[in-house]
Amino acid sequence: MSYPQKAESLKVNDAKLGGKYRMSNIREFIALAYLLYISSGRQSSVNYSDGENRQDRLVLNKEYAEKIGRLLDIDDVNGMLLKNPLLTGQFEYILVAMERVFCMGSVRFNNSAYNNSKERTGGTRYPKTLLFSTNMLLLDLIVTGFEKDIRKECLKVHDPRCGNESQRTDAFAAYAANVKFPC
Repeated sequence: MSYPQKAESLKVNDAKLGGKYRMSNIREFIALAYLLYISSGRQSSVNYSDGENRQDRLVLNKEYAEKIGRLLDIDDVNGMLLKNPLLTGQFEYILVAMERVFCMGSVRFNNSAYNNSKERTGGTRYPKTLLFSTNMLLLDLIVTGFEKDIRKECLKVHDPRCGNESQRTDAFAAYAANVKFPC
């Protein structure tokens, strides 16, 4: 088994990465990050898009889309993920969520020549790679403790057995506040 890499500490507290980002679709964001971690065989990083620059949203890598579809017993994975922030969100939004809020790792552009502000204007989304921290391993241990059917439904769209969005957000905020390995 390949364990996740520890996220690199930020060298300077960048004011641009502060609280100005409105976090929406939090459960979907975390669920897809977790599903990509599982679908990659729990590798320390995953290049999750199809490799094409696209207007407004990326398209999930076909291999991962198929694995996620089998895992969740659904046919239209891309339809389910139309508004997922990992595919539609700007780089800095994903960076803040991964590094600052949930301490699940980091993100980088596949093209190392791009700077973090590359997606701020124009609406084009560029291929990215998620780098998972040890906290993703801890989240995996928590999630795998759920019953299989409940786990599968909670990783999909809203399911009443998983609580309302506010409860899930509170649970993930508690997770982020009490992670064993700080950001």
